[in-house]
Amino acid sequence: MLLLLRKFEKSVVHRLLVYMLLGVRPAPFQKDFDLIEFDEELNIEGPAVLLAIQQQQDNTLFSRLKACPKRRAMGDLYVWLISFFILIALLILIVYQLMCLADLEFDYINPYDSSARVNRVILPEFITQGLLCVFFFLSGHWVMSLLCGPYLYYNVQLYARKQHLVDVTEIFNMLHKEKKQRLFKLFYLIIQLFLCIFWMILTALEDHDD
Repeated sequence: MLLLLRKFEKSVVHRLLVYMLLGVRPAPFQKDFDLIEFDEELNIEGPAVLLAIQQQQDNTLFSRLKACPKRRAMGDLYVWLISFFILIALLILIVYQLMCLADLEFDYINPYDSSARVNRVILPEFITQGLLCVFFFLSGHWVMSLLCGPYLYYNVQLYARKQHLVDVTEIFNMLHKEKKQRLFKLFYLIIQLFLCIFWMILTALEDHDD
């Protein structure tokens, strides 16, 4: 009897450690006692009760372990959904800058207004792209985080050298370079967007199969 009690205590400690690692809340032990039907006619003794409680705890643990992959799949789906909207916002900012430069090229706008409009959205673009890279890193999607690395490094270098803003006096001379730079960013973001959509659809299908 004493050996069985010690074995039961060790199993309870082991299950509590597993619960802590999984981040789930263990069910109260009193609930497990209530689930067991005590039959006075059968005269169930203490060891049999302990074994029944241990079996009930194991069944609860296995059911929660089975539910963990589904929760993880739902979390990944939300991650891809949020990153999809962030990439759409970045694409809108880049396309807006290209439209301002194109209007300047065709003399639809003066250099001062064009540079002012472009400079107004450069810092939001840099911040949004940095947040996207950090978001992928914190959510555990290392490949997408590394894919955002070159873009982030290029933006940081431009900001460190004070070359991130468009100079109104040099905008005509730098027009081709500025457009080429933003076209490269546009194609880079489109590739990331397609990868994000692919992984989002794949995660949704896996969650549906489960």
